[in-house]
Amino acid sequence: MDALGLAKVHWVSISTGGMIGQGLGIHHGDSLASLTLCNTTSQSTPWYRNSVAQRQTAARQGGMDPVWEMTKALWFTDAYVDAAGPDYHATRDVFLRTPVAGYLGGTSAVSDLAYRDLLHRIKTPTRIMAAGADPVTPIERSEEIHKRIKGSQLMVIAGQRQFSNVEVPETFNAILREGLDGFSGAGAIADK
Repeated sequence: MDALGLAKVHWVSISTGGMIGQGLGIHHGDSLASLTLCNTTSQSTPWYRNSVAQRQTAARQGGMDPVWEMTKALWFTDAYVDAAGPDYHATRDVFLRTPVAGYLGGTSAVSDLAYRDLLHRIKTPTRIMAAGADPVTPIERSEEIHKRIKGSQLMVIAGQRQFSNVEVPETFNAILREGLDGFSGAGAIADK
């Protein structure tokens, strides 16, 4: 943000980006006009750490292809995976081009995430968007974030998994736009 000359932004982010957004809200809230945290968590769990370890092992042993096979059903509904349309393939192609070293670094950075007990420090207007059937960041994680950020809003897209922004973009974008329209300020940053 400093390099781009952005003093204050609306931070919109999904998954790992939502974790980064929470860190910004906790430590640099004066740089945020608003926070939109989508399909994310504030606290690593034993299941999450184990899942990261399994995916990292698969990446080290076989590259990104086996990791995609492990994660596609976590990110998309079965019907969307079975249909395998253009947006599914575009997401898959980007994922498969991810360098293994980058994937290992990114997943290592969040495997021990521990923001839950610091969320009360966030004073930025915040909207949490959750995918109702997300096994990676279940609705309970979004509810934890919502309860700890005073004045936050929680919106749920029923029946969706981690990449609801890709699978149901019209629904996702309508909720996102409604939230952004409700926040004051200028500028927007999107992550992931």
